[in-house]
Amino acid sequence: MKFLRISLIIISVLLTILPSVFSIGIVTDFLENNTLVLLPGESRMHGIRIQNTEDGEVRVKIEYDPAVMSIIEYSKYADVPAKSSLPLQLNITAPLGRNPGDLVRVSYSVQQISGSGAGVPILPAISKSFNIKIQREPARFYLSDITPDIPKILAALAIAYLIVRLSLKKGAKKGKIIKKADRRR
Repeated sequence: MKFLRISLIIISVLLTILPSVFSIGIVTDFLENNTLVLLPGESRMHGIRIQNTEDGEVRVKIEYDPAVMSIIEYSKYADVPAKSSLPLQLNITAPLGRNPGDLVRVSYSVQQISGSGAGVPILPAISKSFNIKIQREPARFYLSDITPDIPKILAALAIAYLIVRLSLKKGAKKGKIIKKADRRR
């Protein structure tokens, strides 16, 4: 009980001393089911906006996987103006060599590396991720397109094989019977 009282006092003192806390935020384009659907090797733009609620400009560092993603017009560092947002375009490329239906997890993080104002700055890092779903190429032939017919084809081939095999055995038996009959005479 004493711990709870002390905690409440500390929290109320902090809330009176620190009337406002500012931080960065990230807004992204909408992705249905948090998934971007692409063909193997296809690229698509995905927009994000880094928001700065502070009174001064902040510098952020953007970390991402360069094999799947690149930032248009910016390097890994960007300056976000005070009380505004910075739009960024991410060029997302689906990796080659993946099968249709595969999901590839893509993530990036934005870390504030400089703050404005006096005192000890809080430098948050925000990580976001989404999936890339590999879509079938329409012009490509897939074995899975004919798999429902394979059992029918195999059954027809097995029946044809049995018919041919039985007819050959009957013909061979007839010839053997005649030959055996001729040998006995």
